[in-house]
Amino acid sequence: LLNYELENGAELLEESPNYWACKLPGGYLRTVPTAALIDHFATKSGFVKEGARLAVVFGADNLAGMSCWNSPERLLAKADLVLVAREAERVNFGRDPTALLAALRHFEIRATVEVTF
Repeated sequence: LLNYELENGAELLEESPNYWACKLPGGYLRTVPTAALIDHFATKSGFVKEGARLAVVFGADNLAGMSCWNSPERLLAKADLVLVAREAERVNFGRDPTALLAALRHFEIRATVEVTF
């Protein structure tokens, strides 16, 4: 996927005020949103059969930051989110995760990790 982003990323650049504004006091960056990259890959790469869904794998510790993403439902429209437990004892959302959690269609837990907000 990294090579795909390098080859196609320029056309996917967007301003990202929600995520970067809180991290960069002087402004925000243009970035390739994960949701746009996944959507582009799913629809234009030729690697994904029509009607198939992608599985996007993140460490469970990344879940907290996903609540700051612009339109998390866009990511989950084309892909299933797979969270792999790491050595984190807890996932602490710094921002209301309602939009992210509402976009989840199926939840299966095989390891317990405390989640707080």
